[in-house]
Amino acid sequence: MRSILLLHGALHGGWCWQRVRRILARAGHDVVTPTLTGLGERAHLAGMDVDLDLHITDLLRCIEFEELDDFVLVAHSYGGMVATGAADRIEDRSMELIYLDAVVPEDGESLADVMFKDAELPLTAGMFAGIQNYDYGLHDPADIEWVRRRTTPQSPRTMTDRLRLKSDLSRFPRHFIECADRSVGPAAAQTSAIALRGRRCAADPTWTHQVLDAPHDCMVSHPERTAELILSVADR
Repeated sequence: MRSILLLHGALHGGWCWQRVRRILARAGHDVVTPTLTGLGERAHLAGMDVDLDLHITDLLRCIEFEELDDFVLVAHSYGGMVATGAADRIEDRSMELIYLDAVVPEDGESLADVMFKDAELPLTAGMFAGIQNYDYGLHDPADIEWVRRRTTPQSPRTMTDRLRLKSDLSRFPRHFIECADRSVGPAAAQTSAIALRGRRCAADPTWTHQVLDAPHDCMVSHPERTAELILSVADR
């Protein structure tokens, strides 16, 4: 059984994978759910000095100290920035990448370049605290409340720092899972930017592309279906 590393998106933490993690573990996989510096249970480390490179280092150190090899890395949303930066530096491990409704950056791009191209990054007290009235596409009030009480602000440097890539990432098998339910919330421009990148992947023969009829936070709203798609890669 290959290990599975689940990487969260902006404002989230390893906590968001609780429901999916249980399903993957029951299927026999070792599952790792790190939390990036300054978020979730590591919110006490938040600050303006937290940048994209630190988050990439977080992920690389997790892979190193968990001694992961021949594993599947699943990145959600902003996590695509971090996973791409880490993959660029990995040379000696066997890995497959799943971008779960995640940003697929090109060399020289930041998350703000991709998702806030025509708008300013919204900040509260100098930190990114999310898009007003946006609950990641969730419909169920219980799910919305569960996520709201756990999300934490994030340093804007993680979103404005540009990623510099030095290697060809097509050496890794890459998969894009596009969440198709964008019916709730004001963040249509941002989530549509992710979908656009997903469609580019669909047209690229070095990628596979699947569509999941679920909102952006699919690991919360549709854990069984999300786990099923992850397992379709991990169990091959």
